[in-house]
Amino acid sequence: EWGAPYSFVLYKEGSVKGIVMIGDEHRKYKNVKLLISRVYAEKVGVPYMIFYADTRNELGYVITRINKYARK
Repeated sequence: EWGAPYSFVLYKEGSVKGIVMIGDEHRKYKNVKLLISRVYAEKVGVPYMIFYADTRNELGYVITRINKYARK
């Protein structure tokens, strides 16, 4: 019923490199999923990124942010 606790998982050469969550701050159940996905990312030791669906996320901004977190 809840589905995956994250929106996307970033992989490189078969290894998890990051967790991406698309959030919607207007839904309470989504906030629980945000917490679960953040804790999962911490547990596996990869960066956690969140983008909110109700804000403007230009392609350049998304790419820059993913590249920044991918270096960590």
